[in-house]
Amino acid sequence: MLKAAVFALDQCKEIVNKLGGPYKANFDTKYAEAVALRDTMIKENKTVYYEAELPIDECPKPDANNFVSTQEPVNADKKSLIHEPAPIDAQLRHLIPPAVRQNQEELKNVLQGIISEQFNKVQTANEQLNNFLKSMNLPMAVQGLDSKGTIPDQLWSRIETYQKKGSD
Repeated sequence: MLKAAVFALDQCKEIVNKLGGPYKANFDTKYAEAVALRDTMIKENKTVYYEAELPIDECPKPDANNFVSTQEPVNADKKSLIHEPAPIDAQLRHLIPPAVRQNQEELKNVLQGIISEQFNKVQTANEQLNNFLKSMNLPMAVQGLDSKGTIPDQLWSRIETYQKKGSD
C-alpha cells in the first residue's frame, strides 16, 4: 500500500512543482515522510515478516469500511454535527488556494444580489397589481377555487352583491 501511495505522489510531483510556494513545501515534507515510511516498512518486511511483496498493479484497493466509522458518536447532538464544519476542514483548508476561497465569497455575494433583485421585482409587481385592483374597487385577492374547479358559493354571493350594487 505504501508503494502505491508513493507511486501516486510521484505522479502528482509535476503539478505540485508548477504550483510552487507553500504547497510545494508541504508536499515535499509529506512525500519525504511517505518515502521514509515505505523504506522502513520494506526493510522491516525483509528482516521481520518475510512476506512476499506485491507489485503495485496487484495491490488491493482500499476498502472504505476500514477508514470510516459507521457508528454515531455517543453524546453527539445531531444538529451540531450537521451545521458544524468537519474537524478535518481545518487540515484540508490549505488545499484550496486563497484566490479560490475569495472567489467563492464573491460568487456568494453576486448570487445574493441576484436573489435580492428578483425578490424586489416580484414585490414591485405585487404592489402594482394591488394598486390596480384597488383602483378598480376590487378585493386584493380573489378566493381560490375548490378542488373540483368550481367557484365557491361565498364568492358567487359577493359577485351578486357587486352586480346589484352597480358601479357606484
